[in-house]
Amino acid sequence: MTEPSPRLNELQRKRLWEDLLLAEARSYYFGDLATKYSREQRVITWASLILSSGATVTAVAAGVANGHAWLPAILALAASAITFYSLVAQNQKRASDAIDLHTRWAKLARAYERLWEDMYDEDARTRLNAIEDSDPDLSKPAVGLPWDRKRMRRWQEHVEYLHSPAT
Repeated sequence: MTEPSPRLNELQRKRLWEDLLLAEARSYYFGDLATKYSREQRVITWASLILSSGATVTAVAAGVANGHAWLPAILALAASAITFYSLVAQNQKRASDAIDLHTRWAKLARAYERLWEDMYDEDARTRLNAIEDSDPDLSKPAVGLPWDRKRMRRWQEHVEYLHSPAT
């Protein structure tokens, strides 16, 4: 019995495989970014809370009493700098955008994977075109996020390792 031939030509299968790996890598990348920005926001929030707390005021008073008159100015400056950075960095928004992109790239990767498994179906070419046409919509939210080439390379290598024949 002969195996059915795939409905996708060699070029389309190659493109599908590469797009599947890229979508999966980007999903990991944006998930990693979301974690990074959420962690940064937590640190900033805790630092602001600590610097503006009563315990800090007590420590400042004790420091001033011991001859460290510069301590209140330094702590006030640090609290202001952290608050300013928090407003400018917008880590909460970046984390939210990265979570959204992670979810959407993961969904796209699953669509590519399902198509890879069904490349013998009659509608394989139509499905490939539909999936590929959805890619530009994913680029828009990423504009506000900085691109970390090293981080992306790490996830690309991870995905390639996961899908290599040796594993």
